[in-house]
Amino acid sequence: MLAAILQILFSIVPLLFGRRLFWVFVAVAGFLVGFALAGLLVSGQSELVHLLVGIIVGLIGGLLAAYFTKPM
Repeated sequence: MLAAILQILFSIVPLLFGRRLFWVFVAVAGFLVGFALAGLLVSGQSELVHLLVGIIVGLIGGLLAAYFTKPM
């Protein structure tokens, strides 16, 4: 019974918020790629520097991913 209710809920959410949810996933993927690349750029630095650069580059990556996947 609980599994059926969860399946219905997980089916309704993409139906109602499909396009918005897609753009959130695109931005999150861009953020994760940017964060991973920042780790390569600042290896050997302190954890705080790594975190700050990762967040900044991740945000830029998320914005670029959302921008370049929008239809022209």
